[in-house]
Amino acid sequence: MFSKRRSKSNWSLSSKSSYRSRRKPSIPTSWLLASIPLGILGLELLLRILMALLGKGGEIDQYKAEPPLNNQYHLAYHNQSGQPIQGLPSNGQLLAQQHPLLGYQLKPNQQNPALTLNNQGLRTTKPLDPAKPKTEVRILLLGGSTAFGTLAQNNDTTFAQQLETQLNQQVQDQRTNSKNFRPDILPYFADEQEKALKLPPRIRDAQYRVINAAVPGYTSGNTLAQLTALLPYQPDAIVLLDGYSDLLLPSTTPAASIPNLSSLTSNAPGHLLTTLTMGLGQFIGQFYLVKLPAFFLTKPKPSVEAVVDPSELNQGPLRDRLPKDDAELKLRSDRYQSNLQMISRIAAGAKIPVIYTLQPELSHRSASSITQSEKSALDALGSDYGQRIDKAYKALQTATEEAKKNSSNLIILKNKERIDRIKGDVFLDPIHLNQAGNKAIADQLYEAIAPKLHVEAKPFSGDAP
Repeated sequence: MFSKRRSKSNWSLSSKSSYRSRRKPSIPTSWLLASIPLGILGLELLLRILMALLGKGGEIDQYKAEPPLNNQYHLAYHNQSGQPIQGLPSNGQLLAQQHPLLGYQLKPNQQNPALTLNNQGLRTTKPLDPAKPKTEVRILLLGGSTAFGTLAQNNDTTFAQQLETQLNQQVQDQRTNSKNFRPDILPYFADEQEKALKLPPRIRDAQYRVINAAVPGYTSGNTLAQLTALLPYQPDAIVLLDGYSDLLLPSTTPAASIPNLSSLTSNAPGHLLTTLTMGLGQFIGQFYLVKLPAFFLTKPKPSVEAVVDPSELNQGPLRDRLPKDDAELKLRSDRYQSNLQMISRIAAGAKIPVIYTLQPELSHRSASSITQSEKSALDALGSDYGQRIDKAYKALQTATEEAKKNSSNLIILKNKERIDRIKGDVFLDPIHLNQAGNKAIADQLYEAIAPKLHVEAKPFSGDAP
């Protein structure tokens, strides 16, 4: 009648007790957390070993998520003591040092796969003797990155070096093939004189040096400050090619300087935070775990504006850095005119002619000449870029014409048509030229300079034959 409560069997109790005794002990949370970085390091080590075995290690180590040539032309800033400035990008391979008067200047004695600078910070492999030999003719090149030859494969492909080569080649041709050039003294007979005058004229027999003192990022204000220090080299002529950087520089700033330097030095906590953040980013960026996806998969392409600003800082699209209204444009173009006039006057005081040409610019390529790759680069700059830069360049052209009125030694060359005649690519980005573009500028300068070096043939003064 009465049901008895079934008691748990000994088997059931013993089974649970046995199950508890067989359960694996839990892993401490601290061990789990410690295993994560160890696993990452292990995977990183494994990837490095694998890439080394595949022969890709060196290539990946140098990978900067941009073409190596771009990186070789980015500026890395150092202070006056020669130490890297903390808080600014330091990946660039072109070293610039803080200078109290110039803002910054290129450090001497540096070399990377694309360029060589001598012991004076000039783009050449040869030292420059301050005492000019009597047999040497010197042409001083000033300006910004286009004059410097940014994105040129090496020193030899810059228009500065090509111009020097052309001048020295003619001297060599005159020496070895003198009959192919106009004689120093014309023949006596009229028919022989006529024949001799049809031959190309000689230029002065000398060793020609084109001194490339241009600096990426320099504006006319920097060049004006730089000129006084370069006059002791006794140039026989000055070539000036600039303008674009002046349009990007606010009218309240007289010349280019190391960007963000004043804000870094005036805000110690912010400077420290920026330095730590940048250092952490650079540290993480060296991991193969971060590099390999970009290297093999995404292959990020640099902006078309990547080296127009050599500081490697993202200061906004170029179209937004151009003058936003007519008043600001006039201030910037007036500043340019004033600097150009001062450069010409200083040179005139030393009896040096100034050969000036405005920096070539991509949007000036005509519809019949522009290539598809150039058009794509232009489209990437924004729909209103072309209109803004065209208006700005017209203001610069007006400024140079006004400067010419007050500068008797200023010779203005126009390169737009010459650049536009080239079939195929000319521009690598908005302002930097490929080898064909550099050759076009070199040819134009040669044609402008050579006539001023011509040796005038003297009439026959001896006895009649």
